[in-house]
Amino acid sequence: LTAAMVVNVQTGAITKIGSHPKYEYQPVYSPGLNAVAYLSPRGPGPISVLNVFVTSAGSERDDTANLDADVVQAAFAKNGLLLLAPHAVTNGLFFKPAAAPARRLDLSDLTPFAFSVARNGAIAFVASRTSLPPEVYVTSIDGAAPKRLTFANRYFERFRYGRSEELTWTASDGERSDGVLTYPVSYVAGRQYPLVLRIHGGPEAFSSAAFSGLRQLWANRG
Repeated sequence: LTAAMVVNVQTGAITKIGSHPKYEYQPVYSPGLNAVAYLSPRGPGPISVLNVFVTSAGSERDDTANLDADVVQAAFAKNGLLLLAPHAVTNGLFFKPAAAPARRLDLSDLTPFAFSVARNGAIAFVASRTSLPPEVYVTSIDGAAPKRLTFANRYFERFRYGRSEELTWTASDGERSDGVLTYPVSYVAGRQYPLVLRIHGGPEAFSSAAFSGLRQLWANRG
C-alpha cells in the first residue's frame, strides 16, 4: 500500500521513513541528506489532497497544512520546498520557505508539468500554454521571469490556434467548478457553432489550460 522506506545497501536493512501506515509517495532527500520529504493524503484515504510531510531526526511535520492545494511533486529548494500543484485550470509552482507561508511563482500563462531545482535556487521546468506544446524553461525562486531554453516544438508555431479562456460556474452541490472553453480559430461573435464537450473523470482530474492537440484540432475544424 505504498510506504516510504530507506534501504541500507550494505546490510539490506529496511527502515520506514514516515508515520503513515500507507499511502506515502515520492520520497526525496534534502541536499544534506538529513531530512526526507514525501507526499501523503491529508484525508483518510488515497483519494484526497496530497500534503508534503518532512521527517528529520525522528520528528515529522506537515509542511503544507495551510496550503489549499493538491501537491503532485515536491523537492527541497534554497531554504525551503518547491512544490508543483494544480491551481484553478493551470498547474502552479509554489515556494514554501522553512518558516513562512507558500507563495506562487509568477509563470505568466505557462502551465508547468515537472521541474528540477538546483541548490542555488535555479529552476528548470517543462511547461506549455494553450497555443504552444511543452518546452523547457528556467526561472528562479527569487521570481525571475521564465526564460525559454528549448525550441523542440517550433514547427507548431506556424499554425493558428483557437483562443482559450477559463469558465466558472456553481455546481448542484454549491461547489465552485471551472473548465476551459476554446473558440473556433475563425470565431465570429454572434454566430452559432457546434459545441464539443470533453468529459474527464474525477474527482482528482481537472480541465487544464495547457496545450491540447485534440482541442486545437476541433477548434481548427470549426
